[in-house]
Amino acid sequence: MNTSPPAPLPTDHNHQRFIHHALSRAEAVCERKGRRFTGLRKQVLKLIWANHGPVTAYDLLKELRQEKGNAEPPTVYRALDFLQHLGLIHRIESRNAYIGCDHPGRDHVCQFMICVRCNKTVEVTDDGNMTSAIQTKADELGFQVHSQTVEIVPAGSPGRRPLPHPFPPVTLRGMRKPGAAARAGRFSDPCGRFSSR
Repeated sequence: MNTSPPAPLPTDHNHQRFIHHALSRAEAVCERKGRRFTGLRKQVLKLIWANHGPVTAYDLLKELRQEKGNAEPPTVYRALDFLQHLGLIHRIESRNAYIGCDHPGRDHVCQFMICVRCNKTVEVTDDGNMTSAIQTKADELGFQVHSQTVEIVPAGSPGRRPLPHPFPPVTLRGMRKPGAAARAGRFSDPCGRFSSR
């Protein structure tokens, strides 16, 4: 059994190659954890990665019915629960939608940038500062943190360069001062709708 972590996603954007690589990483995670990666689970994950942003369970159901004809909501939700439990996808709470995980098989806190204009979503990698700050505040207030999902909702700005797709992991290191990310141009126009090309 292979115990090495899955290879990172490719950085160029050949969409079919990107989806194939994400599915291969998912197979490796399932194999390592002794879980079955059934045809339906694979198809649901493929549909999630085929979308360029968060996708709802009912959108997935609609796409599955077009392909297979007989998919039912409980089947889709079971597949989503399985994929989420193994860390292969994340649920975007505010959108009630799902997105593929950039770091499958690795325990991490979910943090996202979600553009209010185009719904493009970027998973952000925390260096531990935000997670630690949330835990510290919870301790001060007498709460016990069971899970964390942070959703930051920026809007693209006119005249800024867009982020490439697929999005590279963005760290929060060096962005402690308000506006540092904007000054660095890292989150300025994630949807690319306002860049002057």
